[in-house]
Amino acid sequence: MDTVKEVVSVLIPVAGVLIAWQGLNTWRRQIKGTDKYKVASELLLEVYRVREGIGVVRTRLVQFRPTDDKNVSKEMNEFYGYVEAMERRWKDLLEPVAQLSLLALKAEVHLSKVIKKKVDELMRLVRELQVTYEQYLDVKRPGSGFKEPDDFDRDARKVLWAKPTNDNFKERVLATIKEIEDRTRKYL
Repeated sequence: MDTVKEVVSVLIPVAGVLIAWQGLNTWRRQIKGTDKYKVASELLLEVYRVREGIGVVRTRLVQFRPTDDKNVSKEMNEFYGYVEAMERRWKDLLEPVAQLSLLALKAEVHLSKVIKKKVDELMRLVRELQVTYEQYLDVKRPGSGFKEPDDFDRDARKVLWAKPTNDNFKERVLATIKEIEDRTRKYL
């Protein structure tokens, strides 16, 4: 009887330790899964905000008011008004781009390096659009010596302005986003 009592008194603490260990492992897995879910959902939200921002920037119709600077020509006031309107569009894109950059680092830590690489591809497309826009401003600037639109590269126009059909740049953006979605959805 004493032997049974000794065995039971040894087994009870061991069983308690095993149960506690199992509970802690379950809790750790749950926390880890919650982190992955949170990063994945935030990442996709910012990817979609970037997609929408790209669409706004690429909208061909630009409504603007010329600035009212008495020290410059009418053409330059129109140019400045155009630039201000476009800067408002870019602001709506650059804020989610900055957030996505941070989330891409979190994704690399919590999800996978492949997702980070795909986000980097999307960022390269945003940069391509930004560089193209800056080149367009150089051509559009009054007194630049360029004849818009003749001096603005045809392929660059395809990046800058959205088309209703056969929009190669939009297709590249959507294909990159689809790859991000495919690799991220498993964490949701």
